[in-house]
Amino acid sequence: MSIGFNLAHWRTNQFAATRAVGQYSFSGSATGLGMADFLTGRLTTLEHGTDTAWASRDNYATVYVADVWKVKPRLTLNYGLRWEPYFSLDQNLGVPYHFDYALFQQRVKSKIYPQAPAGFRYPGDEGFPATGGPMENIWLVFNPRVGFAWDVEGNGRTSVRASAGRATDFTISQLFGGGASAPPWGFRVNATNPSGGFDNPWSDYPGGSPVPYTPGSGKFDPFAIFAGFMNYKMKQPVVESWNLSIQRELASNWVASASYIGSTSLHIWALQARNNAVYFPGAPINGVCTAQGYTLRPTGTTCSTTNNTDNRRRLYLERPQDGQFIGVLNDREDGGTGNYHGMLLSIQRRAASGVNFGANYTLSHCIGLLNIFNNNEGGEYENPNDRDFDRGNCESDRRHVLNLTAVAPTPEFTNHVLHRVASGWRLSGIYRFSTGQFLTAIAGEDRALMGDSRCCTVQRPDQVAADVYTANKGYQQYLNPAAFARPPLGTLGNMRPANIQGPSTFQLDAALSREFRVKEAQKLEFRAEAFNLTNSLRLGTPQMNFRNSRFGQITSSLNARIMQFALKYLF
Repeated sequence: MSIGFNLAHWRTNQFAATRAVGQYSFSGSATGLGMADFLTGRLTTLEHGTDTAWASRDNYATVYVADVWKVKPRLTLNYGLRWEPYFSLDQNLGVPYHFDYALFQQRVKSKIYPQAPAGFRYPGDEGFPATGGPMENIWLVFNPRVGFAWDVEGNGRTSVRASAGRATDFTISQLFGGGASAPPWGFRVNATNPSGGFDNPWSDYPGGSPVPYTPGSGKFDPFAIFAGFMNYKMKQPVVESWNLSIQRELASNWVASASYIGSTSLHIWALQARNNAVYFPGAPINGVCTAQGYTLRPTGTTCSTTNNTDNRRRLYLERPQDGQFIGVLNDREDGGTGNYHGMLLSIQRRAASGVNFGANYTLSHCIGLLNIFNNNEGGEYENPNDRDFDRGNCESDRRHVLNLTAVAPTPEFTNHVLHRVASGWRLSGIYRFSTGQFLTAIAGEDRALMGDSRCCTVQRPDQVAADVYTANKGYQQYLNPAAFARPPLGTLGNMRPANIQGPSTFQLDAALSREFRVKEAQKLEFRAEAFNLTNSLRLGTPQMNFRNSRFGQITSSLNARIMQFALKYLF
């Protein structure tokens, strides 16, 4: 039996200007081409923020106990338990915050920052955790594991092994960065399709340009971005995994195995929009637009445009005196899930006469939510009210994978000259084949007019044909653009994420090496390696932005042949 513990402490100090220089976007929404929009100054969006001054502290502690028990000569059990409490990050620079919609409705304001909009809570306010961060600690976290190994026949030729376990995660140190770029510590705002264009992007922003801004000034700017507040009782991400394998010695030096590998992910964190813009269809009637129980009095002849996004946000429509300070408002929720199932078949020839050979094949399938697997900070749900709308194949999913490996020495020649020249060399090779990555087509624009901060990387187009590929799936046009369409304004595309399979890939690598004895305790090692030995063309992934003129075309490839040589002197 073994007992142990682990203690760790992290500190992260960050001073950066990620958004302080401004992030400009020219989407092509004005002229049809992004470059043309840029040359004519037709700015789509400008995201601007303050310099980031932010620091966090984190503690980690665990105690574990494990045991191995030989129940019978042919059966062994191993099991263990970890006590792994969760400690919230302690934010030293920046101000962690929380938003409570019920308090917003009740017009309850913070006692610590009374100038903040109703509904916001900060450290020192009633109910806010005293952990130094926006979440409460979780003390009762226990992670068990168990496994067994069984010698079926008692002669060591057939074995069955199985195991299962549970593991929890802790936060990355940069997770609460939103508190360093949101009021009252910092600021981050958007300007969308400004009438002043690239020359004067703040022409329509209330009060004019919000820069310069001093971190910690306590100022609340109109329609600021609050990107990712935490719930007080966030659950830890959990992975439960299990496997079962059977191994059999087929003949002398040959071993075959078959394994099942499975896992499920629970309570994965992702972003959920809480203040998206309401879409009002059509034109105003008697100067008024209505939708979803809200009313809007637009200044133009169209109810919903990108120019009035902030005025269509839900909190602004409910109460402008507080809603005017809240733009994008996202919270992290812990309802994300995913699962993986795989079959692994392998055969191996142990070293005999210096020759090794191995082969394995994997058939697997991974399903999960798009935005939790492609970004460690999470992306926004496309539909804020339906997380399963973003459920699809994992981007890391490779349905079929085949690996072949071999190592062989050259013969020991008896001829003196041949022995000096050709003996002692070792040749090794690896061949790998896998089916393509699953890809997501993106709309490239906010067709739903929801005003989400990541609209153009989350929203997807409509699929209007069953087969989205061209006949030959060539690099000049891998996808058929006619199979896609822009969704009608105010709607989300009908496509699911990661449902388009990219080109399959393969690679053959080889190495040749030999050791030359110089003296008894000294030798010289030569090694030559070649990656993609055949110098084959392996296609990259196609352009997946529907608004890009090269949509569906493959304009990149994997590496051509790479060779490297090494000479090492050992003494």
